[in-house]
Amino acid sequence: MDIICPTCYFSEELNFLEPPQEDFQITCSRCNEIIVVKLNRREHYRKHLSIPVYYSLSEFDNILDPCVKSGWIVDISKSGIGIEISTFKYSEGYEKAGNVLTIAFSLPPQNKQIKVKGQIMRICSDKKLKVNMGIKFFNLDEYQTQIISFFLRP
Repeated sequence: MDIICPTCYFSEELNFLEPPQEDFQITCSRCNEIIVVKLNRREHYRKHLSIPVYYSLSEFDNILDPCVKSGWIVDISKSGIGIEISTFKYSEGYEKAGNVLTIAFSLPPQNKQIKVKGQIMRICSDKKLKVNMGIKFFNLDEYQTQIISFFLRP
């Protein structure tokens, strides 16, 4: 398992006889920062990808509307998505945990745009280039659920 220190960006490789069953902490061997390692315990299959996404704190009909921001979907599951944006586009008041967004995107192969509501659950930043937002879907209708489920099928 590779661990990257969020403070000094030093990469360390950890070897286990068996995979860890619980979250754990290590101390960075370079800067002595305590790193908390949280294990991924997702309920749903998650697919990694790179698809354009548009989002806003308010409803929108046109992605060219000035209130609409853009980024990239980096992963998706039945319960939510991960969005990555440039730190230059990030606004602490706009992209903050708890905010509800209207989100528009298209999934292959149909490439029909769907619009969903989602709540920002977490914000992670590498402090240099990217900000990642964990978004939890809510109130998906049957059509939206069907498109996302079809896309996630192996």
